[in-house]
Amino acid sequence: MATSGTPFRQIAEHLDAHVQPFHYCCIGVSRFSNTAALFDRAEQLGVHIISDEDCHYQPRQILADQVISFINQVDVVYLTIDMDCLPASVVPGVSAPAAYGIELGFVERMVKTIMATGKVKMADIAEINPTFDIDARSCKVAARLLATIIEQHLLTLQIKTYE
Repeated sequence: MATSGTPFRQIAEHLDAHVQPFHYCCIGVSRFSNTAALFDRAEQLGVHIISDEDCHYQPRQILADQVISFINQVDVVYLTIDMDCLPASVVPGVSAPAAYGIELGFVERMVKTIMATGKVKMADIAEINPTFDIDARSCKVAARLLATIIEQHLLTLQIKTYE
């Protein structure tokens, strides 16, 4: 059964059925907000995981290098930002608010790093629920992240034009 928490599992199953590789890098996932079964399945699928704790305690450049190394293995990137990876104090308008979460500044820098590769062909912002929002706080953060994605896409296009 398909739910909001299963799209990447569905992608993995579709690719498996068509004998295609599944490459997935999950940044900011919390071991306290997910089940052991989810992490077991991720390990079976070879998912590259960078935890929320890694996002706080590992040097940014080391994490950026890990992400770039992952991206260098693929031709096309689908970037999705699950808004409940951010702290509930920053993004309250989600169905599953994060007690800890990852900092907005980190997310924005990682988006810029990923977009700079020129491999992002599709991007989305997921899991926002305006019904739970406070003072449109979550919508403003989503709008900022969307603006960052668009800005970086346009910069990438501009660089390609001058090459």
